[in-house]
Amino acid sequence: MSLFHALQTKISFWLHHPGIRLYGSNIFWLFLEKFVRIFLGFGVGVLVARGLGPEGYGELNYVISLGTVLFGLGGLGLEAVAVREIVRTPTQEGLVLGCVFGLRSCCIFSFLLLGGAGIWLLAKDDAHLSVYLLVAIGFFFQGLQVWDFYFQAKSLNQYMIWAQLGALLIGAGGRIWGVLNGCGILYFAWMEAVMLVGSAVLSAIFFRLQGKDKFRWAWNLSLIHISEPTRQEAI
Repeated sequence: MSLFHALQTKISFWLHHPGIRLYGSNIFWLFLEKFVRIFLGFGVGVLVARGLGPEGYGELNYVISLGTVLFGLGGLGLEAVAVREIVRTPTQEGLVLGCVFGLRSCCIFSFLLLGGAGIWLLAKDDAHLSVYLLVAIGFFFQGLQVWDFYFQAKSLNQYMIWAQLGALLIGAGGRIWGVLNGCGILYFAWMEAVMLVGSAVLSAIFFRLQGKDKFRWAWNLSLIHISEPTRQEAI
């Protein structure tokens, strides 16, 4: 009986431990976001593929994949560096976020512009360029979403997940409506942009609701050098 009581006491202690509750909550939200993303991505993706047909669906995913690659290159691998620096020097979190914001926005814009030039030179018609530009706008705004690094550093992932789930549900609803109404590839490119921009906007709102001004413009090119291993791994 004493063994059972000791075990019960130990379990109760761990369940009410602040650290366990904090990190357990973060892990729960991360798993929930992955599950919902996989479930909706597969289900809605099948419907969109049936609606657009092989050619249209392939073209849309090609453009999204191209944008994803250019977005990754333009991100400079600064995510892990930003989170680490915020954890190390919490008094400089605004400076770190402002620096990462400036570097990422310039580099992502440059890479997406380069991709747009390539599409313009190789595309057979303006429709391909229009689809790419819509998706590129979404990825550009996604690149500005540096406040997620603050949430990760402070173990406040629920705000980041809420923003992503909100945008994901909006995008899924819009895509289903588009399939039911026989919309073309340009509409689904719009929905991709809406989903990416919506995630960035919702995340910014949650960041501002934290109640303090944590953002300061700055330039620190040394962060690019520090992020070199992360960038090489991403490539």
